[in-house]
Amino acid sequence: VAYYTPTIVAALPGFFGVSYPLPFVFGPLVYLYAHTASDRTRRLTPRDAWHAMPFLVVVALAIPVYALSGPDKLSLLLQLQAGEKPLIFRLIDPIKLVSGAGYAVATLLFLKRHRRIVAENYSSLDRVNLQWLQWLALAAGAIWLLASGLDLIERLGVVHSIPSDYLIALSITVLIYAIGYQGLRQPEIFRF
Repeated sequence: VAYYTPTIVAALPGFFGVSYPLPFVFGPLVYLYAHTASDRTRRLTPRDAWHAMPFLVVVALAIPVYALSGPDKLSLLLQLQAGEKPLIFRLIDPIKLVSGAGYAVATLLFLKRHRRIVAENYSSLDRVNLQWLQWLALAAGAIWLLASGLDLIERLGVVHSIPSDYLIALSITVLIYAIGYQGLRQPEIFRF
C-alpha cells in the first residue's frame, strides 16, 4: 500500500500494477498447501496448474497497464484514487473477491473432510492435526469477507474515514505476524 502514493509511483513507475494480480494466487496456494500438508505423498500435478489460470489471465489483461509510460501510470493512479475505475478493474475486482472467498471456503471444506477421515482412521489425532491450517484458512476467509464488505460499502457510496486498502493491508499484516508467531511457538508446523 505504501508504494501507491504519487511520489513513490513517480520515482519508481515500473512497479505500478505489479501487485494487482497477486490476490489471485493467495487462495490457490493455501488450498494446494492444505492438500499437500494433509498427504505428504501428494505432489503437484499438471492438473493443479489450472489453479493459476485466473492469475495468468489477469496478468495478460494487465499487460497494457504494464506497458504504459511512467507519466501515464501516474495519471492512472491519480484516476484510480479519484474513484474513476476503468471497466477492466470494475470487472476483475468482484471476481477477485469471489475467487478468494471461494478458495477459503473450499480449503475449509477440504480440511473438515480431512479431519473426519483422520478421526475415523486414527486413534490419536496429535500427529495428524492440521488445526493451525484451519485457523489460517479461517483468517484468510475473514480477510476476504472484510474486503467484500468494504467493496460493497464503497459501491453503495458510504464514506468511511479509513481507506479500504489500508484496512485490508493491516489485516494481512496481522495475519502474517500471527503466522510468524505460530511458527515460533510450533516450529514443527513449518518443518514439512
